Amino acid sequence: MKNNSSKISSLAISIVCATMLGACGESNIEKCTQAFNEGEYELAVEKCEKEDAVTEPDALYILGRIKKDDLGGLGRETDAGNEYLYRFIFVPNLDLSIYPHAVDVMKELASDEEYFKNNKPKATQVLKLFEKVAKDPQHKSSANFRAIANAYINLLSDNPDYEKAWEYLDMASQMKDLDAMYYQAKLYMLDLVEKTPEKTKAFQNILEQRSRAGVSSVDELREYAKSVLEDSRSDAETIEYGKTILKELAVNDDPESALIIGSISLKNGDEKEAKKWLIKAHKAGSSLAALQLSDIYFDEGRNDDAIEILKEQASKDNQAARFKLALVDLGHHRNDPPSEEEIARGISFIEGLASRDLAEVSEKNQDYQAIIAARRILASIYIYGGFGREKNIKKAEELLLSLIDKSAESEDELAHIYSMNDSELFDNAKALAMFEKSITHGMEENNLTVGSMYLHGIGTDKNYEKAMRIFTKAVDSGVVDAYNDLGNIYLNGLGVDKDPVKAEELYRKSASSGNHVALYNLAILKASQDNYVDAYAWGAAYASCGYTDGRMKLKYYLKMAGKKSRQEAIESSRKLIEEYGCKPKEEEKQKNARWWENP
Repeated sequence: MKNNSSKISSLAISIVCATMLGACGESNIEKCTQAFNEGEYELAVEKCEKEDAVTEPDALYILGRIKKDDLGGLGRETDAGNEYLYRFIFVPNLDLSIYPHAVDVMKELASDEEYFKNNKPKATQVLKLFEKVAKDPQHKSSANFRAIANAYINLLSDNPDYEKAWEYLDMASQMKDLDAMYYQAKLYMLDLVEKTPEKTKAFQNILEQRSRAGVSSVDELREYAKSVLEDSRSDAETIEYGKTILKELAVNDDPESALIIGSISLKNGDEKEAKKWLIKAHKAGSSLAALQLSDIYFDEGRNDDAIEILKEQASKDNQAARFKLALVDLGHHRNDPPSEEEIARGISFIEGLASRDLAEVSEKNQDYQAIIAARRILASIYIYGGFGREKNIKKAEELLLSLIDKSAESEDELAHIYSMNDSELFDNAKALAMFEKSITHGMEENNLTVGSMYLHGIGTDKNYEKAMRIFTKAVDSGVVDAYNDLGNIYLNGLGVDKDPVKAEELYRKSASSGNHVALYNLAILKASQDNYVDAYAWGAAYASCGYTDGRMKLKYYLKMAGKKSRQEAIESSRKLIEEYGCKPKEEEKQKNARWWENP
């Protein structure tokens, strides 16, 4: 069995010291645990074997791990190690909340074929204890149930108990463990269990679920779950099933599945859930999980923890981690200003990374994205100056051009360089070409810019039809601000017949999605129809979001509405502000900041 941690948690030690030893002082058990945690295994053995320590659960676990795992090169003593671990889990009234790793030891011994062969009575005792603990809600997992089933089938070789194995496989199957389903179905098909109506029904259910997945190996299961989650046609039940598969694999120490679950949770904004799975993936060796975890820690203000993870990854020559550390050297994620030495170190690494040949690095390698990021950072420094580098737009262009067809963000940055009218590289036609290229690589939000360029003839001839197609495409891809642009087209009759009704419909859709400009446009539209009550109401909704540029228009609208309609206009504005506008903050209310109600 894989040993996830060769050290006892400091929390467990501190609790033991406080509850069992009083003031630990210079006791042998304290010296034992301290030596073990510091990797001084020979000293740990010496202190743990002392008479006043050797009966303590910490000492028994430490001795078991050192001897069984040959920690410190002291010589592997498997039988002696197993004996200490056996004594550890059978310490009277052992508190599993203090020693959760005891459950892993039970599973380890209950899954060890040699241990069963050489220590049948004790191994059977361990199995019975593991069964009892595994049924506790706190320790229920399909992996534990499968391990118990395996023991009843393969380790009790003189007299396999297939009915008992079925019982535990069924528990795991009910947790949607497809491997357990496979072995459960195998017991049924080989006539190793009695075919009762209940078992027949369970077997049919297993076939249905495994047929739905269509896979059996860990890699296939993972790929199946990923495909389910990435398929837009998957319903909620199927998506949940895919997540369950990944969680089961992750719980069973598959780092890639833990990484996928963590990444999905992060994408969905559930940082707490993401962190749980990314920590598991990181501990299981996933470098990608480590990088994502460092970002979460930075967001939480746990900069030291984030930097520690990055340093650990950098020590393994992870270029992405070293790049993030270079950004820290340049002042990212820190409160104190970087020193000249730190800046020089950060810039030096970024320049070195940016100079690497992308053609020599696989796109699937983390280094590939790190090189791209380094070139983008360096280009940004040349665009704006700083860190001892003067502005140099041409150098920035050169760096970004090297990333064409490799990075949509770089194409977007090039487009902005070409659209800077104070730049020596100013060229709207090139800017349009780069914006369009970035869209093909996923930056759908640039459809707004490209549509506007065709609408107004910037970098190209005016093309109302194409602009309308682009804005419609933008809306379809989720860029809801494009509703406002479509509203402008219908209001002004740009390539289509004027249609104020259609324009208002589109403006309202945009406003309901949070586009404040659409509120202003609705006010203009209503004023053009001599509907000054609604013009004032929409203008007030726009003003409620902090815009003061329409103050004069509001006065005009209220004046045109007339004294009789003044109160109606104000009441209407309150309703629209509630639905579309922005509620004033408490401090603004206290300052009587609702000026638009009395412009």
